[in-house]
Amino acid sequence: DFDPDGESITESFARSMRDDFDIPEDDLIVIKTALTAEQVEALKLPPSMKAKTGSSQYKKFTDRHGDDVFELEALEPETLQEIVKHSIERVIDIDLFNQEVEREKQDAAFLEMARKRAALALRDISANESE
Repeated sequence: DFDPDGESITESFARSMRDDFDIPEDDLIVIKTALTAEQVEALKLPPSMKAKTGSSQYKKFTDRHGDDVFELEALEPETLQEIVKHSIERVIDIDLFNQEVEREKQDAAFLEMARKRAALALRDISANESE
C-alpha cells in the first residue's frame, strides 16, 4: 500500500536480508515495485482513507506525501502484473536467467532418468530375492 507503513517495508526488508541472512548491505539493491507515489499519480488512483496517526512513520509520510493513502488493491490485477513484470525485466539478466532455466531442465531430465534406473534396479533386486 502507499501509506506510512507501506513506505517503510522496503527499508525493513533490506534490514531483514542484511541481519537475518547475513547479506552484505552493499550487495542489496531493494526496489519498491508497487505502490509508489508516481504510480498513484500516473494511474489517478482514488485515496482509500487518511493515514493512521498512530503509525511511527506518519509524520515522515505526511510531510512528504500528504495524509491520503492508497490501497494496492485499487490496481487492476493486470496492471499490477505488468508493473511487477517491468520491474523484474529492469534488473534481471535475461540471458543468464534463460541459461539457468535450461540447466534446470537438463538437471530435471537427468534426475528423472536416474530415478527410473534406480527403480528398475530395485525391482530387479527384489525379483531376484524372491526367487
